[in-house]
Amino acid sequence: MKSLLHGFRLYAHFSGNTPRRTFWEFVSITQVVFIILLLPAWFILSEFFNEAISDPRVLDIIFAMAQTREILFRELAEVLLEIWQTFSVDLIDAHKEALICTGVALLWGAVTALPTLAITARRLHDAGHSRWWICPIILLCIPLPIIADIGFIGSIVTLIFCAQPSRGEAPLPPIPPNGHAAN
Repeated sequence: MKSLLHGFRLYAHFSGNTPRRTFWEFVSITQVVFIILLLPAWFILSEFFNEAISDPRVLDIIFAMAQTREILFRELAEVLLEIWQTFSVDLIDAHKEALICTGVALLWGAVTALPTLAITARRLHDAGHSRWWICPIILLCIPLPIIADIGFIGSIVTLIFCAQPSRGEAPLPPIPPNGHAAN
């Protein structure tokens, strides 16, 4: 819990160092909370997926795509849109709690984005790598396939760099009494 508070107090402090333990505790806690908040939404989407995959029209299109090697995405999209429209008629009434949890999860993601980037930059510096290795994490947010793929591969490299031991420099800067990092 101390690591979580430390990460939020230094939410925009990109200089300095962060020990491995502090970094991994912060990232683990924030990601576990995010996953717990998204669980209801995953259940809703699994219901939709089960309904869509059991529709014979969807199966016919998938089999036709496999046999003819033609791309029938437009037909598949039309059928899935029709299934979604019938599925979503009672979605708001039946799953209000799940939709609220999804909104809270998105809010949690927005709140933890900057502190996660800051603590990652400090951890990279502590491990002896450039802080610019946080850029692949940012690339993951761009919804273009090639850029997101580059961001995914770069994020794996960043994760490996964050797992490396400290190079033995100065520890984390002390937290001032007012809770804000000095610039």
